[in-house]
Amino acid sequence: MYQPQPIKVMLVDDEDKMRGLLRICIPWEELDYVITDDVSSANQALELIAERKPDVIITDIEMPFINGLDFAEMVLEEYPHIKIIILTAHDEFDYAKQGLEIGISSFLLKPIKREELIRTVTDIRNSIREEQKKLYQHELLQKKLNENRDYIIQNFFSNMMVSSLPSDYLWENLSYYQIPLHRDSDFFNILLLTLNVSQDIEASIMQQFQCREIIQTAAERLSGLLVFQDIHMNLVLLTENRKINLYNYGFHFSTLLKDKLGIKSYVGVGTPVERLEDIRSSYRQAYQNSQVAKYSHNKSFLANPPQEQNQQELQNLINTVTEELPLYMQLPQEDTALRRVDAAYDSLERIPSHVLSDVMVLSLSIVNIVLATLRDKGISYNEIYNTDHLPYTHILKLTDEKDIRQYVLQMVRFTLYQVNLYTDAKGNKLIHTILQYLNENLSTSTLTLKKIAEINYVNPSYLSRIFKEVTQMNFVDYLASLRIEKAKRLLQTGNLRIYEIAESVGISDPNYFSKLFKKYTNMTPAQYKEETHRQEDY
Repeated sequence: MYQPQPIKVMLVDDEDKMRGLLRICIPWEELDYVITDDVSSANQALELIAERKPDVIITDIEMPFINGLDFAEMVLEEYPHIKIIILTAHDEFDYAKQGLEIGISSFLLKPIKREELIRTVTDIRNSIREEQKKLYQHELLQKKLNENRDYIIQNFFSNMMVSSLPSDYLWENLSYYQIPLHRDSDFFNILLLTLNVSQDIEASIMQQFQCREIIQTAAERLSGLLVFQDIHMNLVLLTENRKINLYNYGFHFSTLLKDKLGIKSYVGVGTPVERLEDIRSSYRQAYQNSQVAKYSHNKSFLANPPQEQNQQELQNLINTVTEELPLYMQLPQEDTALRRVDAAYDSLERIPSHVLSDVMVLSLSIVNIVLATLRDKGISYNEIYNTDHLPYTHILKLTDEKDIRQYVLQMVRFTLYQVNLYTDAKGNKLIHTILQYLNENLSTSTLTLKKIAEINYVNPSYLSRIFKEVTQMNFVDYLASLRIEKAKRLLQTGNLRIYEIAESVGISDPNYFSKLFKKYTNMTPAQYKEETHRQEDY
């Protein structure tokens, strides 16, 4: 936590009386200052600055040997953070101009007015506190960055696999984190290992850590091979070294994990790209191949030979689907999503000499998107499908293209139906939480839609829409009605004054409170209170 220390001030003046006056005319301790020294010459001050480290120096302009301006210039050249206040009996523009050019914080004329000096040192204190706080926050952030450097780099690589990052941003980050990849390289490729780890969360985390340690150690012996984990906790190896045969090393690493840890892994290799900005396509292909390998145990998927024209068309089709379909799934837009899936299968049928394995690769790519949508929405696959068996197994058992297509379309349709149901339920739950918060914090005057959205990590426009859908009122009217209802109860049961009631419902202005109350009740608070008590008397 940021805990500021008293601000250190040094007094420099060749007149003892002036230094004494400065000591007693300002309540230094109350203003959070401490006087470290008062000296009679600039030479003495220069000798002490390095040791005393003052934050502020107050100096006279007319001193022997070195005048105040020259002294200030010498100090600021070596210690630019020190704030300097110049005292002078000369009301001359040239002095002020020179002082501004040097970087002097303030220029005060003698005889010094106490109020003016207090105001000046108070402003400088506030300025120093703000700078210290920013520096503290920067140092704290830097410390956290250093402590979490590995995690941040892993997260950056993981995002790079699924997001389109601008070229300059990408290479600036790689340079900042000193990651040994080169912009002038024209070869980048991905090897991916899907790990078959324990279902127990703690055990799986430990196994994933052990696997990464083993592969990291093995990869260090190879030049230009980086290891990280993607969002699915798969091990990903990225290389720009043409001499590294990822197909061979994939089997080598898989065997290594099996021998050392008894953990089975499935290998997928992508097609090289010329620009690192395009590495997503290599990653997607490696991921798809590893998934097919996992659920089909078909070794032919593990390594891709140089692609023929129809295989390149297939990859382009998959790239298009994996870029467009997630958007329609997230919104969700059922009709558009289903048309996109149908169109993908139509395009596949037009590829010459396509085979059943091509249909499976496309289908498993779509299944990956469906499962990622459920994960992003926080929906359990097991809950909505009532099974632990993922759809990969079912698809790989099918032998007819039409059956595969029909199954995938039904899965997309049913998933989007469930997403819609969940989104509605989630909206109701969110609004219920917000209504409870409003009731518990009604005396807070800063209850705005934007503030509530920030607290709940949602977009204000989204919150505004679902708030009205659930409550049938906009946020402002609902909040006002809550406040008026509470005010009515207080007027009925308590002896609080009108301004006290206004404050208790989060309205600091009694006049505004009275106008708002009359708008909703057609009576002023006083009239309402009188009417309520009159009815009680009857």
